[in-house]
Amino acid sequence: MFCNFFCHHVPTVDRNRIQQARQVAKRAFEKAGAPINDEALDLGEKMALDPRFVQLLDHPDQLARASSVAGVLVVAEKFADAPDEQRSKFLQEMEEQLPYGLRVGIRSMMKNLVKGLPKRPSTGRNELLGTPQKRKKACDLVSKIELSGVSKREAYAKAAKEMNCSPRTIQRAWRERAKLRTKTTKS
Repeated sequence: MFCNFFCHHVPTVDRNRIQQARQVAKRAFEKAGAPINDEALDLGEKMALDPRFVQLLDHPDQLARASSVAGVLVVAEKFADAPDEQRSKFLQEMEEQLPYGLRVGIRSMMKNLVKGLPKRPSTGRNELLGTPQKRKKACDLVSKIELSGVSKREAYAKAAKEMNCSPRTIQRAWRERAKLRTKTTKS
């Protein structure tokens, strides 16, 4: 009862704030290269105002299950007007396949979802050590720094700073240095 009163009597100031937040979200998704359409914004707004959604935020497993149920119901609705025999067959197949199909379906759906989410801006390091010569130079630098008495980790960090890349990139080049020797000796 409180929700019905609250949702229908939201003051205009709060409504304006919701609209501002919507616009911020829309611009942020566009800026990140993952635009969001108005239908998705409308659904998100309705969900945010629904106290059931807020309760489910503490239980993400239930939120994922609720989304799955919504998808199942959309598919099941296609069979609502089907003859009894066809609808019964569909429901039986769904009951048999659903427990095992959910795992694969949700995993692929989440994988696609994650691909579409915005990434954090780059740290500004743009060197990838894309040539064997650059990787060899990185390995030589790590050897030289390590001989001065510092740990391998510090050597990676110092070499990375000098070559404008990440320590992880230097570490990968170091681990692949044996391959680098065979490539340079064959050339």
